[in-house]
Amino acid sequence: MDNYLNTFREMISLRGLTDHTLKNYCTYIRAYLDYLSHFLLKAPEDVSWNELRDYIRWLQNSRNLSDRTINCAISQLRFFTIYVLHKTWDDTQLPFRRFDEYLPYVPSRQDTWTFISTMPDLKQKAMTALMYSSGLRIGEVCSLRYEDVDRKNLRLHITHGKNRHDRYAILSTAALDLLTIKALLGHKSLSSTAIYVHLASNGTGSAVSPFDRMAGVSRG
Repeated sequence: MDNYLNTFREMISLRGLTDHTLKNYCTYIRAYLDYLSHFLLKAPEDVSWNELRDYIRWLQNSRNLSDRTINCAISQLRFFTIYVLHKTWDDTQLPFRRFDEYLPYVPSRQDTWTFISTMPDLKQKAMTALMYSSGLRIGEVCSLRYEDVDRKNLRLHITHGKNRHDRYAILSTAALDLLTIKALLGHKSLSSTAIYVHLASNGTGSAVSPFDRMAGVSRG
C-alpha cells in the first residue's frame, strides 16, 4: 500500500498544493489503505462502491467523526480515485453529508478592545492588533515582510494569499502606532494566528479599520 500513498503524495505535489494540504489529505487516505489491508484485503482499484460506503460508515462510527470531517475524507477519496487510480468518480454513489451550521461567537467591540488593549506584552499586543485590524490568514501573517508594510498609504501588501492572489489589506493607524517595526519584524516576518476578514484590493484607501473605530481614530 506504500506505493499508493507515495503516488498520492506525488500527485498532490504535482498539483502545487501546500504541505498543509498534503498532510491533511494523507490523514484519511492512510487510514483507508490500512482499512483495505486489514479488513477488506483488497487492492484499491478492486473496491466497489458498496465497500467504499461501508468504509465511510466504519470510519465515522469507529472514530466518532463529525459529518463535516467525513466530507473531508470523502473529498480525499475522490482525489485518490481520480488522480491515483485514474478512475471516474460518481458523486451519486458517495454523496457529501449535510451538517448543521452554527454562527460563531463574535465578541462585542468593547470586549475586543478590552482584550487587546490590556495585553501586557507589547509584541503580542502589536501582533494581535495587526491581525485583527487587517484580517489576515495564518499563512499571510507568516509571510508578511517589512516591505509589505505601506505606512504612507496605511495598507499591507498581501502576497500569494488565498488562491495565490495578491491583494491589499487595511493597515490600522492604531495598530501601526503599536509597532516598534524594526524590533518586532525581526527577520522580516510575523508568525501567529489570524482572523479571516475578506478585504478587496481596491477601495482600501478610503476604508477604516474596525480597530481604528474602537480606538477612536479617523482618517483625514
